[in-house]
Amino acid sequence: MITLDYNLNVSEVDRLKEIDWRNVDEADLDYYMFKGDIRFRVDKANFDAEWGWVTILDFATQIFEIVAELKGVGVFTFTESDAGIQFKRQSDIVVISSNYSEDEGIVDYEELFTSVSVFFRRVLTDLEKLFPELRQNVNFLSRIQMLKGHGDFEDLDS
Repeated sequence: MITLDYNLNVSEVDRLKEIDWRNVDEADLDYYMFKGDIRFRVDKANFDAEWGWVTILDFATQIFEIVAELKGVGVFTFTESDAGIQFKRQSDIVVISSNYSEDEGIVDYEELFTSVSVFFRRVLTDLEKLFPELRQNVNFLSRIQMLKGHGDFEDLDS
């Protein structure tokens, strides 16, 4: 079983209420906005990143891209850190490990892909509800298109 969840810092939400989202570039979306904690577990293997500064949209985007395109090995490296999560695909199985935990998770590829897709969708939907003006940002809209291009998410309007 995969658990993939996040918490935005409350202070981050308050800070971002004043942003003019139309002019925020991709680098700012990925590296300076939406900071918080990640909860990522595969059965008993714990890859949580409860550091308070993980950029949630970047994490969701990157793990979605890595898993969607995974043929061999893919690595996610946290922004402003050497910490990373490795995804190693062996046929229909993916072995997940990290350099900040001794744990190792083994999961079916389709289950992992479904989990990261649902997580990415939830992050996009939640952020849009918190900050409706994000719909005016071309870089945010490109994330919605990326998700729609990999599955049955046509109800995500763009």
